[in-house]
Amino acid sequence: MTAGLGAFTFAPDTLMGQAEKSSTAGFQFSVMMWALKSRGSFEENLERVAQAGYGHVELVGEFKTWSEADFKRILARMQALKITVDATAGMSHGFADPAGSDAFIAELKTLIPIAQRLKCGQRTPFSGR
Repeated sequence: MTAGLGAFTFAPDTLMGQAEKSSTAGFQFSVMMWALKSRGSFEENLERVAQAGYGHVELVGEFKTWSEADFKRILARMQALKITVDATAGMSHGFADPAGSDAFIAELKTLIPIAQRLKCGQRTPFSGR
């Protein structure tokens, strides 16, 4: 089971050094990278995550702006830090809108290969409005 902790876990006072890298009571804790966006670049925040003792992150589309070089560099850094992508969202179309089903499917087909490249086994589609 995955528990995304978002900004609560990473309030500035609790960010440094108070995490447990291993799972606790069957939960695997992940850091939602968007919650750290104001604290630095994606790569700087990967360092923060590792320093705090976490080993998993969740993405919400940060990868949409990455170049091929960015992908290679970030994936290599994640591997060196032993950080994995636990889950990703990154879709703007919801699955509950019958009028938008073609757009949802197209977007999902784009996201799946990216998630595979990130070695992310979980995607988080949203229902939409």
